[in-house]
Amino acid sequence: MSNHAGPDRPSFEAPTNPWEVSTSQPAGAQPQNHEAYNQWNPGQQPHPSQQPPTSPYGTAYQPAGAQAIPPDDRSAAALAHASTLISMVISAGWLSFVGPLVIWMLYKDKSPYVRKAAAGAFNFNIWVNIAMVIGWILTLTIILAWIGIPLMIFAAILQVFAHVRACLRALNGEEYTYRKQLRILT
Repeated sequence: MSNHAGPDRPSFEAPTNPWEVSTSQPAGAQPQNHEAYNQWNPGQQPHPSQQPPTSPYGTAYQPAGAQAIPPDDRSAAALAHASTLISMVISAGWLSFVGPLVIWMLYKDKSPYVRKAAAGAFNFNIWVNIAMVIGWILTLTIILAWIGIPLMIFAAILQVFAHVRACLRALNGEEYTYRKQLRILT
């Protein structure tokens, strides 16, 4: 039996690597236009595969073609998050909301990105300060100190971790939403 191609038998070549996927199209095939699948029809809900991808933290992912955040706004937003860490050191943790509040007041009419970042940092710090006050009250009762001390340690570690993460995201031009916060500023 011969493996030669003839007029009534097409030629067949076995791939050299069975795991290799061919990306070539058959001869004469037209490339498919997938743009029609990505266009939004106002009368219909988009298919779940056409939804913009989201990060596991709930904020929308910005595709490459999205509007970029200016570097000055990124720096100011990162400063809003980092100012809490700076003021924690200066005030022993009690005035950590002052930095984001000042940045929010300066940028609330200039940049929505910075306003949202500063408001989120401020709201989160109010939540952390309430947890700290509850921890201090429980600690001062001595009987419930076994709850109050771990609560204060947890709140302090959470505060540092969340603000470092938010600062890095702001430097990349991404929005960061704190999971726990009292919505005071918007």
